[in-house]
Amino acid sequence: MLASNEAGNLTLNSGQSAVAEAGRAPELRIVVNPRDAVRWALYYPPIISFSPDDFKKGTEWSERVRKSLEFYRKGEIDKAFDSIDNVSEDIRDPRFFIYRASLLLTVGRVDEAGADIQQSLSLDPNYSDALALQTIIAVVQNDKEKALNIARVCRGKSCLCHGAYRSFICTAGQLRSGRRPIKP
Repeated sequence: MLASNEAGNLTLNSGQSAVAEAGRAPELRIVVNPRDAVRWALYYPPIISFSPDDFKKGTEWSERVRKSLEFYRKGEIDKAFDSIDNVSEDIRDPRFFIYRASLLLTVGRVDEAGADIQQSLSLDPNYSDALALQTIIAVVQNDKEKALNIARVCRGKSCLCHGAYRSFICTAGQLRSGRRPIKP
């Protein structure tokens, strides 16, 4: 698209916006969607605790995750990401994708985390850690109905859910009903 007037013109791509004041050439303006600005600022509590022992030695990706965990525990998030950067996407273990999704959530990269959660669920549709992260995202984004629906799916599939997951399922269910959360 072309924005133009007597003072000049500007070619716009999809999603871009321009403003032109009288006597001045059009200028590119960044449009900020307030919902997007809030999404990256939300806190996603870590609920899944990983240990290097969760990732057995022997594969390149598991060794890189073990190294990433070392950096994460030292608070060196950038190095934790670097350690798993460019890992082959043909991994068939859902734990890798949930670890990376958890790491992504610590820095507010929700869309990327969501893709990893979906990848994990494509490998194991009943993977409780994936369902736990989906619930966390829904609760943090104040989507109580979605959190409750995930709980129903899990209950219907008889997922084996660990304490942190049950806690958030209870929280989501109690929020939905307007009651105080209960402990599992």
